Amino acid sequence: MSAALQVWQIRLSSLRNDCQAKGLRKGLINFTYEWYFKRQFRKMDIFFPDFSSHVQDTVLKSIHHDAHENQESSFFLINKAFYKIPLRFSDIHLLDIGCGSGKAMVMGMKHGFKEVSGVDLDLESLQQAEHNCAQMRAYGSDTGYHLHTGDASVFDIPHGRNLVYLFNPFGILTLKQVLANVNAYAKNTGSPVFVIYLNPKHDFVFSELEGCRKLYSSFFKASRPEMNIYRIG
Repeated sequence: MSAALQVWQIRLSSLRNDCQAKGLRKGLINFTYEWYFKRQFRKMDIFFPDFSSHVQDTVLKSIHHDAHENQESSFFLINKAFYKIPLRFSDIHLLDIGCGSGKAMVMGMKHGFKEVSGVDLDLESLQQAEHNCAQMRAYGSDTGYHLHTGDASVFDIPHGRNLVYLFNPFGILTLKQVLANVNAYAKNTGSPVFVIYLNPKHDFVFSELEGCRKLYSSFFKASRPEMNIYRIG
């Protein structure tokens, strides 16, 4: 079997799984976005490898031992989420918590965000994110970027951040501490922070947070939560 045929078999299997989980329309849209953007970024030597096998090491490094595996967000959902934020792209300072190889950061750079930052515990993922963001700069992006190693629960939010991106990167204990930090940051700065939460398994943590308001929700097939967007502060 040729390598090209194997690649297409993998893609078709992924499409089939997506359609079963998300519904036919969203599955097809997601497949098209992945094919298009990965093709465009490949020309720029930008890649997003699968680092999910590092999860055991990441769990051991995390303070509350509740880190989840590094999984890629889909280009479709990243794009959809960014367009739901009530800010001009040129005014957005993004912080991706659990950034992995920097997929959301790269898309922020593509959209012309003012600045993007990422934090993760997995060093190999961060090295790939550094490479990907540097390639975006080499190909003309004016967006500044910063990467940090550390546990999200004790991470000091950099000044100026107004959008936080979460793809269900950790469990309840870490999420509670992260949101407490975001809330304190919003109060100290006097400016709201918007939060994108994909695969929102612990929505109740946001509901319990004073000063947090849900702005948007979307769902997969069978009313399975897809994404929530909140304003804190």
